[in-house]
Amino acid sequence: MKTTTAIVNILLSILILTQPIKGLTLAQTADRSSLKSQIEDNYIRLKSEDFEKRYKAVYFFSKLKKEEIPEEIFKAIIDLFKKEVDREKIKEEFFRRGGVAENLPKDIAYINSEEYGMYHGYLCNLVGKTGDKNLLPLLVEYCLRKEVLINFGDLGVDSVINVLKTSNNPDRKVSAIRVLGEMLKPKETGYVASAETRNRIEEALIQTTKDSDRYIRSAAVSALGDSGNKSVIPILEDIAKNDPYHFERKDKTSEKVETIYPVRERAEEALQKLKAKEFEKK
Repeated sequence: MKTTTAIVNILLSILILTQPIKGLTLAQTADRSSLKSQIEDNYIRLKSEDFEKRYKAVYFFSKLKKEEIPEEIFKAIIDLFKKEVDREKIKEEFFRRGGVAENLPKDIAYINSEEYGMYHGYLCNLVGKTGDKNLLPLLVEYCLRKEVLINFGDLGVDSVINVLKTSNNPDRKVSAIRVLGEMLKPKETGYVASAETRNRIEEALIQTTKDSDRYIRSAAVSALGDSGNKSVIPILEDIAKNDPYHFERKDKTSEKVETIYPVRERAEEALQKLKAKEFEKK
């Protein structure tokens, strides 16, 4: 009954919005009518048991502006996201018990496909657009992406910092660093962290430059270099001189063996960015 009511509401919306509107040409009115028809078709696909249909619907809505998506459809998108999270939990438990991908139950086998990765990304982005703080824990757990969590502004910062402090998964830590780096990055439009929040983020990233994993250290160094904050220059200079990780590589032409310090090199790149920005201000 609830689903029927929702569809009726959308149909009424279509009827109203496809009437000729003062100031719009007939072609523009027709475009609005076509869009509403597509929204209705994809709303039905969104609720399908068929993964391919859901994928098409999620992709369609991901291309629309937030204001073009009716509230009822955002509710359906959120419901779908929660269902997919539940299915992912089933998959995780299946693997935890020793299951292999080839034997995944048919109703969740699609989760292990390449297509699901794309679909999941589009779905996360759509849910992020809602800015619903009640969804933040789920998004941090399953959608640790800068384009998703940037929608929550200061509200999402502590949850992401907590990933750096508590996670044992290097990939999750790198993802968290990318989110925090985007929050710090100076930009003309979009969210930029407030002064107090910036201090918390920078402190968390500085601590992360001491991580035992060199990929995590490199990611933190890059985020600090993109921050535009010259106060981190001494820290980056120290890393550029003293980070211990290295390996040897033989030059194919000269056959000379050279020692490579990848984190130090990343710190040098970060320093060049910061110093270039300082030069631009003068």
